[in-house]
Amino acid sequence: MTGWRPTASLGRASALGALGLVLALAAGRPALAAFAVPLLLHAAWGITGKPLSGPRVQHHLDHRTLFEGQATTSRLELSAEGAEHVVRAMGQAAHVAVSPRSGAVQALLHGGRPRPAHDLDTGLPLHLGLRHWGLATLGEEKVAFTSEWCGFRWGPASLGHASLTVLPSRLPGSVLAPAPHPVGLVGAHRSRRIGSGVEMSGIRPFTVGDKLRRIHWRHSLRTGELHTIVSDAEEDAAVLLVVDATADHGCSGGVGDTESTLDVSVRAAAQIAEHHLRIGDRVGLRVVGGGGAVIPLSTGTRHSYRILGALARTRPAPVGRGELSRLVLRAPPGTVVLALTPLLDPHVADVAAFAARSGHDVVVVDTMPVRAEPVLDDPLEPPMADLVWRLRRLDRGP
Repeated sequence: MTGWRPTASLGRASALGALGLVLALAAGRPALAAFAVPLLLHAAWGITGKPLSGPRVQHHLDHRTLFEGQATTSRLELSAEGAEHVVRAMGQAAHVAVSPRSGAVQALLHGGRPRPAHDLDTGLPLHLGLRHWGLATLGEEKVAFTSEWCGFRWGPASLGHASLTVLPSRLPGSVLAPAPHPVGLVGAHRSRRIGSGVEMSGIRPFTVGDKLRRIHWRHSLRTGELHTIVSDAEEDAAVLLVVDATADHGCSGGVGDTESTLDVSVRAAAQIAEHHLRIGDRVGLRVVGGGGAVIPLSTGTRHSYRILGALARTRPAPVGRGELSRLVLRAPPGTVVLALTPLLDPHVADVAAFAARSGHDVVVVDTMPVRAEPVLDDPLEPPMADLVWRLRRLDRGP
């Protein structure tokens, strides 16, 4: 609701003042006039203080992208000539902590802007703590103004729902197990793909198409047959992260709280990607279900944020058998494939088996939380649902 409208206070002051003055004149009671005149003066000052134009309000966030567990501030840019008081309120949203907890702040205005007291000159700030990765939508914001002497009110007007991207936490952990086949070029691990490099990795019999300059003459003279030098490609090791987003089981409570299966998968993928990118390896991402994000192999800080952004946009969604049959990992030979899955969907196991048959080193990471609960499509009695879930956990292994 926009436009300056009379407040209930102005209506009461006008009505009671006029009634008191009429009764004072009719009954000849000066005491009633003494009661009515201040109310009429209040109403007159409120009417004369009506602003001539509406306020201009814009809101913005200090950060549009941040990591879960971090905080940002939402501020107002306002210009309201003739207004004396402003109130700003924000609704509640999941996994968003607002300070103050009521989600409302107010200030007296001076010249259409907040008075420089209690940090109000910085734009009526609301401090927001983001506790869960993903595309966060904040609660609806509303703002209202009142003119001098509380004569007229503008609003409350909705400012809409602001949104921002919350990246999964990428704090590097203590990784003790090395990647298969270490010794790299720029990074710590070398690619095992055969290519035209300078480091010799072996000798094999000469075949049609081999370059003559790569013939190993000493070994050829000793064996009586032509042999050629085999070298590794001049590139670092490749790590492909396959994230199972076909379903999300368990309760997601944010940072430091309970985790669902997708929470564990996404945060583990972010941590593994950060670790390998720090040591110079090439990292790619393939999300099974949940939008099917595909990030090709690359390295560097910019690539790290590409992977984290794709993980933040991941949502649980089932995937059909036909879609899996057309799935292409787009990984060169020698790539280490890390499949992060709760091992509840056989389709993801098929993807891991396909990667192993393609000659990749496959590592399956179990992301099932200890206290995860199932997501049921059909309503079941609680005892029956608990029994089915226990059988399913036994079926997936210890």
